[in-house]
Amino acid sequence: MSRNRTKGNEKKAHHFVPITYLNEFTNENGSLRIYQKEAPNKEIWRKPINTGFRNYYYSQPTPEGTWDNNTLEDHFSEYEDKWPDFVSKIRARISVNENLDFLFQYIMLQNSRVPATRDMVELILAQDVVQTVRLMDRNGMLPPKPEGLEGILDNAIATIDPHMSIHAMSKIAEGLTKLLQMLGLAIIRNQTGTSFFTSDNPIIWFDPSVPENKMRPHTVSPEGPVLFFFPLARDLAILGSSEAKDFSEELGLYEGQQATPDFVNTMNRLVAKFSYQAFYSDSDEYSDLAVEFSSTSPTIEFENYPTQDGTLRFYRRVFGPRRKPHKWSG
Repeated sequence: MSRNRTKGNEKKAHHFVPITYLNEFTNENGSLRIYQKEAPNKEIWRKPINTGFRNYYYSQPTPEGTWDNNTLEDHFSEYEDKWPDFVSKIRARISVNENLDFLFQYIMLQNSRVPATRDMVELILAQDVVQTVRLMDRNGMLPPKPEGLEGILDNAIATIDPHMSIHAMSKIAEGLTKLLQMLGLAIIRNQTGTSFFTSDNPIIWFDPSVPENKMRPHTVSPEGPVLFFFPLARDLAILGSSEAKDFSEELGLYEGQQATPDFVNTMNRLVAKFSYQAFYSDSDEYSDLAVEFSSTSPTIEFENYPTQDGTLRFYRRVFGPRRKPHKWSG
């Protein structure tokens, strides 16, 4: 099908990081410093409307053979449009405990819709396809290979229809729901003079008992401990902890301690590390982090062990060179 499918009021630029969210991280001119991991020393400033999107990223084919470019974007906009008022209430110290369902849905949506998550899903599905084909070959279920191409499956690749990762978003959200139930969530106010920044993968959590050089992204044990961080604005963030669960059960989203300079610097460093392709700031002072993490993003690692009946497949989330799914050409 042709990709030239925008007409009338059809939407083309699909933001995976909402404009209304990024507006809270801009400088006095309404611009963001974009730190791209593939070009860490390149200085780029953009308005939120001009970053954090891919064309037709949430478009879906219809039974009639056309494209639906708007339904998911319109659904996401229902949350995005409410975000500025929600953040303003937190900033003004107005309780939002009656709207925590909105916050949780926003967090789950923002975690499941970004390229870091969708690419991971497509990589896992592609690996499953390749391993299934190799198993069928081992069991004599495929035709003989052409002469001279006996090892053709050794380097086999699979491409996955990107709509599969759209359909997986609800399952990803369900998994995050279980994590959020382990946590107490606190509002962190930042008056240090150094702004929080954010990224194209802004929902982060990890095991705080593990040193940073051994940390695995979005990986914790079922019993914890867990540390969760979501920057809301230059001056606000939500910090979650399994140790504070009792506080949240009593107080809901409660006021945590004021951020210290060390805390802001530590969390900004982790936001940069967890970023997938780029992180965003109101300052041009963080090129060193962009260089340090230029070849490190949250990604997926596979281990396969052949058995008599098939293959045991394991995957784990790691920090390493970003792995892009092979492009679907369907």
